[in-house]
Amino acid sequence: MTETTRQQIEAALFADDDGNVIGLEEVQFLEEPTASRMAILHVALISTDLELRYRAALVLTAWGDDRGLDDLEQLIKLRIDRQGIEIPHRIHGYNNLYDEFAYAVFLWNDSQKRTADRRRIYSRLLALYGECDFESKFKHALLNSDFSELLPEVIQAMQRATARDKIYLASQLLPVIARWDTEAAWDLFDEFLKQPAQTPHPAINVAEALGYFDSDAGLQLLKKLIVHPDSVVANQAKCVLDDQEMEP
Repeated sequence: MTETTRQQIEAALFADDDGNVIGLEEVQFLEEPTASRMAILHVALISTDLELRYRAALVLTAWGDDRGLDDLEQLIKLRIDRQGIEIPHRIHGYNNLYDEFAYAVFLWNDSQKRTADRRRIYSRLLALYGECDFESKFKHALLNSDFSELLPEVIQAMQRATARDKIYLASQLLPVIARWDTEAAWDLFDEFLKQPAQTPHPAINVAEALGYFDSDAGLQLLKKLIVHPDSVVANQAKCVLDDQEMEP
């Protein structure tokens, strides 16, 4: 790859059409990427430079590009997290690489195509959950999908994270489970509510999950969480209760 080509790829990844650097995430939101920009990133997909390749896959997938989605799945299968590729969490420093992969697939949703392929990629990511870390974008992606058939895999992912003592990571899947099966979620709440004080507290996700309940028991638990000693948990519970009260 020539230096000129590398510069072109980096511009296609990080700059707007006027050449102003706006960052990769903003580039993912470009509504009508030019054919030349797409072609440049297709070249990046065959690069031996994994950094350029995975970034191109993220952007192209977000744009609903078939080649981008295919390569993103291949990169998961290659386990590029084991090959020195990282997206460090902005605060805690852990590798948040696959959370960004899930986000790119979520952005694809606007195109409403290749449903089975996107579901399979979520399944691959769930198989890594617990061994690998995810901030919250994967949770958001699952909550906005219609892939309820993944529920058993979501529960297994939660169990895997719990077994590795990643309690908050495990709790992030509570709202996903609650959306698809409130009874299954209810049976899991106690394990996370009894956790000692920690930041962030897993009860935050219990409160969020209660937003999918329409029962007196759920309402009573929500009211208890409003006075939780952790202010973030209490605020989350209050937001959920306020939303429920605004519903017709």
